[in-house]
Amino acid sequence: MRGMNGKLPPGWEMATLDDLGTWTGGGTPSKKVADYWGGDIPWVTPKDMKAPRLNGSQDRITAKAVQESSAKLVPAGSLAFVVRSGILEHTLPIALLKCDATINQDLKVLTPHADLNPEWLLYALLALAPMIRRECRKDGTTVASLDFPKLRRYPVPLPPRAEQDRIVEAVESVMAAVDEALRSIHRAHKTMELLEELNAPRIQANVLRRAILHRAFTGQLVPQDPADEPASELLKRIEAEKAEREAELKARRRRKGRSGSSAETAEALPRPPSQSGKVGTSSD
Repeated sequence: MRGMNGKLPPGWEMATLDDLGTWTGGGTPSKKVADYWGGDIPWVTPKDMKAPRLNGSQDRITAKAVQESSAKLVPAGSLAFVVRSGILEHTLPIALLKCDATINQDLKVLTPHADLNPEWLLYALLALAPMIRRECRKDGTTVASLDFPKLRRYPVPLPPRAEQDRIVEAVESVMAAVDEALRSIHRAHKTMELLEELNAPRIQANVLRRAILHRAFTGQLVPQDPADEPASELLKRIEAEKAEREAELKARRRRKGRSGSSAETAEALPRPPSQSGKVGTSSD
């Protein structure tokens, strides 16, 4: 996704999703162990992925389940992707986790680097979702699935961090105006006979939202500031910190043996900034 002239805006760089954070897979605690279920830790599955932001899930597990099963706790500010579900036949659900949570094996989670704005990454992924679904579709599967290696390598246009913040502010402002306009139309046409007529502005609003996201991620929604640190420097810092974190993890594994590697991997996950880190209570 590039600008109108086919080039990236000044200060932007192309990156892969792998470049931008750490991936975590999911798992299902045994249904035979009652102590694993009914706790206060969200366990997100495709049925919960109905909104772009999630504060919880229908099913919940216990701390014991996290300790003793393949369900790993991921931090608030992470992005959840449905990678295996019939819903992928027509849409790719992506959601920002607003609380610490676990996921099942039909999802993957990307925890963005601390120097990235998670809300920016959410909007970028929502803009790219139709193309990601089409280009990362796995062939020959009974249930619609994404090819995870392709997903990890998927290219994303990366703006400077300061511009990420401006993009989020602008997108939220324009989206709020679109939503208010749609609510005004509904207030003006309340009778059941006009429901069919209301469908047209709703469709137009969805088209407008997609157009807003397209402009945001081709550098056309907010001006570029030459004073911003370029995204190339941001990527260098991310790579250096990733290498340092991986070296620390390898050192721990050598000292403690492989028995502690799972816990250390979870401990090494980067926590995005400006997130509460609380366990959720409900879904948006």
